[in-house]
Amino acid sequence: MAAIILLPRKAVGAYGSGVNDTDNESPEGGGYPFADGRNMAWHLGGYGADDWEHDAVELDRDQYLTIRHLFADGLGDDAWMAGGVFPVPDELRQPLQTLLGLPELRPDLDYFLGGFQNLPGGGTWRPGPGDLPAPGPIPPP
Repeated sequence: MAAIILLPRKAVGAYGSGVNDTDNESPEGGGYPFADGRNMAWHLGGYGADDWEHDAVELDRDQYLTIRHLFADGLGDDAWMAGGVFPVPDELRQPLQTLLGLPELRPDLDYFLGGFQNLPGGGTWRPGPGDLPAPGPIPPP
């Protein structure tokens, strides 16, 4: 017979208990750890015709803020790219390289940029069952 172990869930403020595998909260409190792009990182990946990633760079919040204006027209209400990945059009490759100090992006690859969770300790976060909806998008782990 299998034993069921119930562990207490940590309260994370106004947005309910949350489901966490680490003890992480927003620096501002309130239980939503991704407010204002906190606890996130961004992945710039170059994919070949074989659908494999052949080039990759991770960006921190400051680096992302340096280039976010380049994508402003296509972000809509997802200013932090938390809801998915965005294609990097050819005309943005040179500005990305210049602003971030990157080597030349490979012309044979298609590049995409998207945000993901980057919590201290490498944990993940999502609202707990029955909690109020999160006040913003939840980036993928």
